[in-house]
Amino acid sequence: MTVKELIEALQQCHPDAQVFFSVDFESSEGGPIAVEHEVMWRREKGDTEHPGKVYLHNNKSHFFNPDGTPTDDNFMLT
Repeated sequence: MTVKELIEALQQCHPDAQVFFSVDFESSEGGPIAVEHEVMWRREKGDTEHPGKVYLHNNKSHFFNPDGTPTDDNFMLT
């Protein structure tokens, strides 16, 4: 992931969200390759105030589109 890709992905997140690094020790990718903004389930429960949490992943093998296909980009809204 380049700095430009990371910035573009983070710009899709709430500016007040806390950032965490989610490490997959089995991954050989190294640094961050995907950004997850965990906010959808809060919205579904009616919480529009919480900014959600942002996770920087070094593996995106578990990121899937609603139709079950793997996601191709660096950002996932969950």
